Amino acid sequence: KVGTRYEMRSRITAPVDGAILNTTSPVGSGTCVPGMSVRISDGASGSCTTTCRADGTFSCSLSTLGNGVHVLTAYQGDVPTCPVTTSPVSAAVTIVIDTVAPSAPAFTSPAAGSTVTRNPPDVAGTCETGTLVRVYDTVTLCTATCVASTFACTSAIPLANGARTIGA
Repeated sequence: KVGTRYEMRSRITAPVDGAILNTTSPVGSGTCVPGMSVRISDGASGSCTTTCRADGTFSCSLSTLGNGVHVLTAYQGDVPTCPVTTSPVSAAVTIVIDTVAPSAPAFTSPAAGSTVTRNPPDVAGTCETGTLVRVYDTVTLCTATCVASTFACTSAIPLANGARTIGA
């Protein structure tokens, strides 16, 4: 049947939907019709084009994407530029590019210079939502995931009496 190659959609298998990546040139890969030209695009700034391999897979590095949310789709055609006659667009894959390191967490409790009577101590502070905060003295005391810009945890290790300096 004429045109069946165009009825088959290419499919993006990597990066996966919802991925948070720390590179501005991620590699896109997936499945396709062997010999067809495949193009991945975010509809604005990033794209790449490659030829589908004999095993029905493709991969290519997307051009530089800025920090933020990008919605990737793929389609395939007969020639390297993917002409007007192309397959239907693949299912969308949404990724987040985040190359900026999070700000350092800050303690709100205990306050600097305060005397703590609970041992092991409770600690709390502010942070970047979604990050993992590790509180330490000379060893890791506790970890917490930052939710709504705050973290809180209780040390799993009692501390020796005396002045202590904790960090996160």
